[in-house]
Amino acid sequence: VIPTLDVRPGKWHPAGGFMVYHLGVNEDGESLRLHIWPEGQRISSPVGPHIHNHAWQLSSLVLAGTYTDTIYSVENGAVMIDEGHRAQTRKLRGFRLDYLPDGSDALVTDGTCYDAVPMEQRNIPAGNIHTIKDGLFHLPIIPLNTTVATLVLDTPALGYPTTVLIDSDMRPIQTPRRATTSEESRRASQLLMQ
Repeated sequence: VIPTLDVRPGKWHPAGGFMVYHLGVNEDGESLRLHIWPEGQRISSPVGPHIHNHAWQLSSLVLAGTYTDTIYSVENGAVMIDEGHRAQTRKLRGFRLDYLPDGSDALVTDGTCYDAVPMEQRNIPAGNIHTIKDGLFHLPIIPLNTTVATLVLDTPALGYPTTVLIDSDMRPIQTPRRATTSEESRRASQLLMQ
């Protein structure tokens, strides 16, 4: 797969700034994807990256580099309409992630805000597997001067939305997933094959 990335459709994940290549879905609805954070390049939305959970379970094999993330405890969910008070108390607003038919991500909130407290930092080197249980809040931290790649196997969605925590007001956020170019994919292949 890696030597032929330039002929495969890929997209930049707007929240995390990494490349995503969908490799297939099996008969049980499990999805296999390749995620790449290429050295020197991240393309994300103005609000990303940010703390989030997943509405599915996943296992991830680190193919290159060291995958690093921080696990968070998220507490005190309460609706806060007053943006000044939210900002002053440093609470993060929870947004529900929806996928639109045009391929964009839509983030909408009911106004609920949370405290996010870092609990654990994980460093998973190449050749190792890590898991993320549904509902667990985390934030990947991949330095710009490194290349990291993971092979991710997801369960089907478990019937509730992914929640993204953003230091933002209540306006909905819509972000497109820009396609990777052949040049970007070729460069990622070269970085991974070194």
